[in-house]
Amino acid sequence: MINKIDGDLATFEDRVAKHLLRRRLVTAAVVVVVALGMMVLIVILARGGPHHRTAPAPVPPAGSSSPAPSGAPSAGTAADLSTMTLDGGTLPVSRIAGPHTISADGGQASGFAKTPLGAALAAVHLGYRLEPNLGPRVFLPALSQIPAAHREEVRQQLLGRYADAARAAGITGGGPLPATGPVPDYLGWRLDEFSTTRPVTVHVEALTPGTAARLDAPLTVEWSGSDWQLVPPLLSSVSPVSDPSAYTAF
Repeated sequence: MINKIDGDLATFEDRVAKHLLRRRLVTAAVVVVVALGMMVLIVILARGGPHHRTAPAPVPPAGSSSPAPSGAPSAGTAADLSTMTLDGGTLPVSRIAGPHTISADGGQASGFAKTPLGAALAAVHLGYRLEPNLGPRVFLPALSQIPAAHREEVRQQLLGRYADAARAAGITGGGPLPATGPVPDYLGWRLDEFSTTRPVTVHVEALTPGTAARLDAPLTVEWSGSDWQLVPPLLSSVSPVSDPSAYTAF
């Protein structure tokens, strides 16, 4: 009997020992799992979340301009200006102030900034294109960039002046008229005042190549809500420049 009791006791102690061992193993496993979980959580948080991605910079929609990069002029300056040519004329252009769109036929230049330089560039480009010498291929599309109330009147004036000159020069087919002299160089601009709610007079400083005469050509533009328009009369008068320092260079 004593031997049986001793055997049962040994068996019971063995079971208790095994049970305690299993508990220790389970506890150790739980500790390891918790530790691993904490490490994973730390890594995820350090990387910005389990599904974190750096959002790409927004892409400007077609036809719009993106902000100038850091350090670049925000409204367009002389450092930003370059030139383009159209039918013998050299016109100033700006990466920031425009024009941002030029039609394939050259008749339309649009997308000017709502800034003083944008107004000045619009005056030069629209005024140049609305000249009968360039022919209807250029000046007819440009009519869309004057207020609608004046378009038909200006259209008739341009077509009449062009027809007379083309007939005298023997030009047919609507081509440009022969140059009667060198095309002026656009040197600079000044404004009496700037506004986006009423017409703005842009004084364009121009120089005829081969001469020292600087002329002031006033042109009026008006912000339409989306771009600048040229307001008739297209060119009322020109006068000598009395103070070149009053103009900002293109």
